[in-house]
Amino acid sequence: MSKSGVKESLRIHTEDHRKQPKLFCFDDKQPICVVCHTSKKHKGHECNPIEEIVPGFKSKIQSMMSSSVNKLQKKKTTHQNWLEHMKGQAQCAEEQIRKEFKKLHQFLEEEETSRIGALREEQEQKGKVMKERAEALTRETETLAETTVVVNKEMDVDNNTFLQNYKTIMDR
Repeated sequence: MSKSGVKESLRIHTEDHRKQPKLFCFDDKQPICVVCHTSKKHKGHECNPIEEIVPGFKSKIQSMMSSSVNKLQKKKTTHQNWLEHMKGQAQCAEEQIRKEFKKLHQFLEEEETSRIGALREEQEQKGKVMKERAEALTRETETLAETTVVVNKEMDVDNNTFLQNYKTIMDR
């Protein structure tokens, strides 16, 4: 379909009426013309003027995206705090092990080395897990940011185009 054909189809609600949609049918989640509103197909459906509902729809989408970004940021901050806490715990544990083994005889020096090695290995494993989680959160944040840009572009169109894409935007 050509660009003009797409624009024409967006302006006209139905081929039968060739009227510009002025209402939004909440039951069918689509813009409709006044003639359709009085037809059997939409009889008894909740409908409101497009101009009244579009700002609310856009605001709802913005709020949902903002909330998602905030939640991910909070998760990432919590994750970073736990990572720092784990590093501090590992450092404290290493110092304690060193103090205890300084008091022991030559025989225990091998044990000291063994335990420190095990602790560092555990710290490294935990660090890897936490790093992977941090990277996953970063990817999620980037994906959400990309989706936000796409959705903002999709919302920055005329009201009829926006309403025709509303369900897809909400699904995203």
